[in-house]
Amino acid sequence: MKIVLGTFVFLVVILGSLMFFAPKLGAFFGLLSFRRNDNNKTVVVAPASPVFSDIPPSTKSENLTLNGFTEPGMTIKLFVNGPEAQSTISDNEGLFTFIDVKLIEGNNKIFAKAVNEQGAESDASIIVSILLDNKAPDVSIDTPTNGETVRNLNKRVLVKGTVSELSTVRVNGNLAVQKSDNTYEIVIGAEEGDLEIKVEATDEAGNTKTEKIFIKYAKGS
Repeated sequence: MKIVLGTFVFLVVILGSLMFFAPKLGAFFGLLSFRRNDNNKTVVVAPASPVFSDIPPSTKSENLTLNGFTEPGMTIKLFVNGPEAQSTISDNEGLFTFIDVKLIEGNNKIFAKAVNEQGAESDASIIVSILLDNKAPDVSIDTPTNGETVRNLNKRVLVKGTVSELSTVRVNGNLAVQKSDNTYEIVIGAEEGDLEIKVEATDEAGNTKTEKIFIKYAKGS
């Protein structure tokens, strides 16, 4: 009888212990399982931001080709003045090209983002500014004046004038010095007789304006 009673008490203790500790054990093993699954998760790393190369500060073309580099095999999204304009895929070397990028007159703000196969998106690239300028600079020839006769003994003629903006100025093919106030000057060689003076000014966007005058050069004082 004592053996039966002892067995009964033992079973009651075991069952009580299981009822008390089972939830805790379940939570413990559940936590271990959660942490194991956590460790097995794949961490998706965003790609590096794209970088543009050889971007002109200004252009006279409404359609432009843009190049750059990033990681290989990325989807590159191009944003022009706000919305997405184009997308392309970088090649095996990470190079990418956008063709016929449409610009608006004036200043254009452009940036790009890279997206990998997992859909992770990079930060925006550095924003670049490109000025669409299709207006040629104004240029004048102030000295000498058209039809003037220039006389000296050194076979030289001083040419001076102004340009409306920063430009490359050539006088009869020779590079002139442009000052900070947008004036220019150069001394050119001359022979006796008629002389054509041609001034060509080309701004940073590539627009060119030409002015010509005709003078006479006479050797003498």
